[in-house]
Amino acid sequence: MKWEKRFIVNLLDYLKQSSNMNNSEYQLLDLKCGQSKLTAKLFIPHTLSYFDGHFDEISVLPGVVQLNWAIEFAIQEFNLKGEFKAIDNMKFTRIIKPNSTVDLKLEYLPNKEKLVFSYHSGDLLHSNGKIQVV
Repeated sequence: MKWEKRFIVNLLDYLKQSSNMNNSEYQLLDLKCGQSKLTAKLFIPHTLSYFDGHFDEISVLPGVVQLNWAIEFAIQEFNLKGEFKAIDNMKFTRIIKPNSTVDLKLEYLPNKEKLVFSYHSGDLLHSNGKIQVV
């Protein structure tokens, strides 16, 4: 399934408007970055604003937030200047709960115009996908 940029941007804007932005963000515990690969160890505190109201029964880090963080790291660390056009093969296999530590792995493939991302806790995969960068 291919997700269009406009849909993702609208979702992220909605989350920002409906949450209390005074809460803290993730904590960056470690960052390893090469020319086209990156691993960031993130602690996700229970005070993260995006947990508020996502689900009533259980707090879950929204997928659109995971996607946004991947894009933000790519822009900052790989100095990407292209447009993020579409998302391919995005899958969410395990939820990310409050007070979790996760590894975000990114790989930029300029020849394929793709940014590949995944979130892991040890050997457990939380989510992954490919973002088209043009």
